[in-house]
Amino acid sequence: MSDIPPEPRHAGALPASTSTDDEVVRRRARLRELGYTMLEVMVAVGIVALLATFAVRAYDRYLDRAKAATAVSDILEISNRIKSFELNNRRLPDSLDEIGRGSVADPWGRAYQYFNLETERGNGQARQRKNLKPLNTDYDLYSIGRDGETSKVVSDDTALDDVVRGLNGRFTGFAKDLDATASSK
Repeated sequence: MSDIPPEPRHAGALPASTSTDDEVVRRRARLRELGYTMLEVMVAVGIVALLATFAVRAYDRYLDRAKAATAVSDILEISNRIKSFELNNRRLPDSLDEIGRGSVADPWGRAYQYFNLETERGNGQARQRKNLKPLNTDYDLYSIGRDGETSKVVSDDTALDDVVRGLNGRFTGFAKDLDATASSK
């Protein structure tokens, strides 16, 4: 016999020839345990996309409400300036330039619309509610809203998103809400 002692065999040790193959198999199994399948990744991406869609829509609605609130605030402020002008000059201004608000744009980037109905009477400038009653008898002041379209009758589809001053200042808000408010007063 020889003087070389046999190599100790450890429990679970594999012969040298298959140890690298088995190690590769074990490594792949561990990666599979730690990783995700393509289906799982696709489902996760789909869920994230769905949530992002809802979030973007909610944010757009929030921005629309914020812009409408800004328009209402601007219209109330301009109305106060018009009232002050009227008290000091015993007449309504002919344009918003006379009160220093002619260059003020609404939240959608368009000029506020103003018509002095005392001087424009008979020229077809007065806006009307759905029952064809005048929206105001003193002056009209409004923003043409998000879509940039308007109509003489504020209950028409193109004017529903207009932010209007109505009922001689007793109402300021969306045109679509005007007649519901007017009937309760």
